[in-house]
Amino acid sequence: MAAGGIKAQYCSHTFVIISQSFHCETLLIKVKVERTDVSLSDPQEPVVRGTRFPGNGYYQFPSNTLPSNTDFTGVKLTFKTWSPDGLLLCAFSPGDQEEFLAIQIKNGRPYFLFDPQGSAVAVSVQGDGEHRYNDGQWHSIIATRQRAVGTIVINHQYSGNASASSGNSIIGENMGLFIGGLPEDFALLRDDSGDTQLVRRGFSGCLRDISLKMTDSPSEEWKLLDWKKATKKVEVYESWEGCPLQTVKGVHFLGDGYLELDRGVFSGGHDFDISMDFRTDHLSALLLFIYSTQTEDCMLVELEAGLLSFILASGGHTTELRMWVGLSYCDGDWKQLSLAKRGSLIFAAVDEWAEEIRAVGGAARLRVDSPLYLGGVPTELSHSVLNVQSHKHGLGGCIRGLTVRSDERTPSVSGSINLLVAYRRSVRVNLDGCPTSESRFNCRGNDSVLVYTGRRTQATDNSLQPFTGNNVQFTCRYIQNGNLF
Repeated sequence: MAAGGIKAQYCSHTFVIISQSFHCETLLIKVKVERTDVSLSDPQEPVVRGTRFPGNGYYQFPSNTLPSNTDFTGVKLTFKTWSPDGLLLCAFSPGDQEEFLAIQIKNGRPYFLFDPQGSAVAVSVQGDGEHRYNDGQWHSIIATRQRAVGTIVINHQYSGNASASSGNSIIGENMGLFIGGLPEDFALLRDDSGDTQLVRRGFSGCLRDISLKMTDSPSEEWKLLDWKKATKKVEVYESWEGCPLQTVKGVHFLGDGYLELDRGVFSGGHDFDISMDFRTDHLSALLLFIYSTQTEDCMLVELEAGLLSFILASGGHTTELRMWVGLSYCDGDWKQLSLAKRGSLIFAAVDEWAEEIRAVGGAARLRVDSPLYLGGVPTELSHSVLNVQSHKHGLGGCIRGLTVRSDERTPSVSGSINLLVAYRRSVRVNLDGCPTSESRFNCRGNDSVLVYTGRRTQATDNSLQPFTGNNVQFTCRYIQNGNLF
């Protein structure tokens, strides 16, 4: 990010840096804009060429980005990801979507999908020992189609091909090219199954060197994708911002967000264990919350000012285990959180700090059926325990290695939960890995800087240093009758 006047545009609850120019519009109510440094960020952390996808967004390009009414297709790209599933790119014909093409990762394996009408085809590589390519390393894909025959080549080494059985060979007009995922409200009309079924999970990771074949004869012509020609960008980074040189497995919470896991990941029980690794440089953090939609049962785990709070409400009684865990938990290094319930005994530990107490009301079964929330909760979620006993301070940091064991499941064994598979919604979370850099801060509080207060939809922050775009966030709050919300 170049130094100087940085324009921030109002969009929902976030101000996004878009340019150095300034433009004003008027809001009916006032807004307050604050700037904070992203947790675990380092402006000096090296980046490499590429376009970064945090896992919940997409780019959309005009329909002429791909050639239409042709009997050939050609796509070249390079990717890296930790996620076993993700949609890299796709395009559909207008109407009933009879024709389409896509490149996706499914169970760690790359696939080239296409349908020239009447026969969907899934092409995967052969002879690579069923290698999984979601290893955080760069891999290349070349996907081509000549009439009804599709070919995929991975890392210029392994290849595979398959043919459409319908006899059709032309893929006609398209509604535009989507890169990195589809809109949340996109109506997928196709009813494919097996390997030809489209992955709806957004891609989390990095893409670069995307080239598209525009002509096939008399000679091939390939054209590099111009990211500036995108007609729409949602929850993605700009292509010029680059990709982290290195990340490790884990999800990165930027603060004021959350990760929502599938219902059924955890449903309570008489006896259960939950453990996970986390790192943060914030003094306060909501780590975990789950509740019952039918009763007052719930579980809340938070860190605040050196204390771990483990609240368990079950059987009409509420028990809080509140223990001192020191201040080393917010030094930016990895720590392990362990929670357990054994009948009436409740246990919690952060590394070597541990404590256990007896639950009020005895050995009641915890019954919960909501999604499991990690790192925060939705702002619209209302619950008596959250309203009275929680600071609702979203985690700024990372989580990895979630394991769950409950006697609600048979057999009652610990199971490792892949967050990239189990999540159903993410807000202000980068799913493409956790930073490897050491934190520049320890035990941060509310260190936001006021940037703007007023009714304009755009504001300028002149205090940014060069190349800080990935390391700061702008948060907007409404002001009405003197109150923030």
